[in-house]
Amino acid sequence: MRNIIFVLGKYLRILGRKATFLVISVFVFGNINSIAQSFSSSKELSFNQSKVSLDDAVDSLRQSVLNRKNDFETTSKQLLKLAKKNKDFYNAGRIHNYISHWHYLNNTKYHSDSIIFHSEKAVANYMKSGNLDAVHETYLGLAMDYLNNNESKKSEEANLKAAYYFEKTDNELGLAESQVQIAALYLSTKEPAKVIEYATLSYPSLLKNEEYLSAASALWYISEAYKMLKDYTKAMEFVDQSIAFSSTRDFEQNESLLVASYETKGDIYVDQGMLDKALFYYKKAWEDNIALDGKENGDFFRYNIGKILFLQQKYKEALPHLIAGIKGKEHSKIDRASELYLTLSQCYEKLGDYPKAIEFRDKASEYETELTQAKIEQLQSEMIVKYETEKKDEAIAAQEKLLTQKNRVQYLIIGVVGILLVFLFTLLYFFRKNKKASTMIFQKNAENELLLREIHHRVKNNLEMVKGLISLQSAQLQDSAAKDAMIASQNRVQSMGIIHQKLYQGDNLGSIEMKDYFLNLGEGVLDSFGKEEKVKIECAMSNLDLDVDTAVPIGLIVNELLTNTLKYAFPNNEKGVIKIGLSKTNNGTLSLIFTDNGVGKEKDVASKGTGFGTQLIQLLTQQLNGNMEESHDLGTSYIFHFKLSTAA
Repeated sequence: MRNIIFVLGKYLRILGRKATFLVISVFVFGNINSIAQSFSSSKELSFNQSKVSLDDAVDSLRQSVLNRKNDFETTSKQLLKLAKKNKDFYNAGRIHNYISHWHYLNNTKYHSDSIIFHSEKAVANYMKSGNLDAVHETYLGLAMDYLNNNESKKSEEANLKAAYYFEKTDNELGLAESQVQIAALYLSTKEPAKVIEYATLSYPSLLKNEEYLSAASALWYISEAYKMLKDYTKAMEFVDQSIAFSSTRDFEQNESLLVASYETKGDIYVDQGMLDKALFYYKKAWEDNIALDGKENGDFFRYNIGKILFLQQKYKEALPHLIAGIKGKEHSKIDRASELYLTLSQCYEKLGDYPKAIEFRDKASEYETELTQAKIEQLQSEMIVKYETEKKDEAIAAQEKLLTQKNRVQYLIIGVVGILLVFLFTLLYFFRKNKKASTMIFQKNAENELLLREIHHRVKNNLEMVKGLISLQSAQLQDSAAKDAMIASQNRVQSMGIIHQKLYQGDNLGSIEMKDYFLNLGEGVLDSFGKEEKVKIECAMSNLDLDVDTAVPIGLIVNELLTNTLKYAFPNNEKGVIKIGLSKTNNGTLSLIFTDNGVGKEKDVASKGTGFGTQLIQLLTQQLNGNMEESHDLGTSYIFHFKLSTAA
């Protein structure tokens, strides 16, 4: 979907309410050039406020955004520096607002993060100035920025802040604008019934207050919602209303909304199989947007044109549109998808350019692999968080039960001592009762230990299931790089699974014996690479127990080193030896030594692979407050030193 959905929020923020809509910037000095002349040419900024006030200068800066002035960036930096120097937080907020909007209008040059950065800075400065109306109006635009960056949760939070404030202050127009943006949020999350509800709710107030941009956008959102519901009659009815509205009323961004409506009309015709009519409106959207935003931004619409021509088997004519359209869509997180590259691959295939067809099919596969890997990592993270939460809850519950039992025993003993002075038989009675309570405590502790072992067992089984899912997925992959990534993920999951296996099988539920763990981990990694007969793993270390929070990251580090060594240290299926040692020193640190007798690493030769394993090792080393030394004299060796006090 075209990013034009989010035009509404950006322009509400840049233009403000009706009261501030009038362009104050056409004052004595004419335009932004005269403001720039009010600054000295020295390195230290100075501003002649006897000629131009800061308020007027910032007003003119707003008009400079709308007119796409070339000197906007230089002037905005100078004005922002002056506003900060004068501690004029309100104007600083306005300037950040206009910079954010400038970056939005020039989205092929600036990343969405810079748009959000300046929007958040605007909110912070408005908050310091005490202007809550400006704060919450800016929240509306920030909500759209988040939504445009595929951060729907943050968008919802910003919108709710604005809506709550406007409702509390009986601001009918502000509430209506919040509602129409909530409709935009539900449009992005594909909830058409909610889109229709909020857009319909906001429309009367927007029309009453002559907020034509928001009103026309509400009509367009309703059209998009009916298109999702496959009610093409209603969808066409509302998109035609939006086109008529935008064509007959003069308001900022009516041309942009027309472009979006033409694209929607093309989508409706595509869904109904009317390709010629769809092509007409897609071309109209493209041509109008070139006139509005320039050729580079207009390229966004060309993918749709290329897709229709491809479906009409006009492959030569479709190719340049598909290439330009994909390039335009690569700026958007929302619109980028593997389908784009697959269509381009199929077009090259039809034209007989098989190398290009393979290249873009691989690109589509690579993008899908990235999505799959992200989902796997999210699943792993959720499982670990869930396990840690359950473990803490169990520990707290066990402590509370034990404390309750201890208090009960104390009361019983006091009672027994008091009654001893009165009657010996009563002492015997309470002694027997106390013995029975102690037996119950022992039984409860045994039950809690059994329950904790069962939790570790289930976590290990769940990790095995994740490993199996990754194995099934990797079996379907043809790309060797994607397969390597999947095998690496399997080994990482396995390294954590072994830890939980050791916990429920061992005598101590709080610690892991590391020598036995390294041997089991090494066997698993060797098996995944099929090198059990070629490479030998030796653990030159004494038995050493570590707590879970230290053992898990160290296990992941060793797993990454084993994987890297088996990939590159023994080429041509050569034999080799890997040595692992872990020891605890007297000064409270752990020393991990990992060596191999492989080919080593040549100097000035770029590292192979994606580099993710190296980054993971560095992050885990920092987590344990450690440092790493690397040597390539005879084979490869790594020495790590971790501080136990921080690692625990």
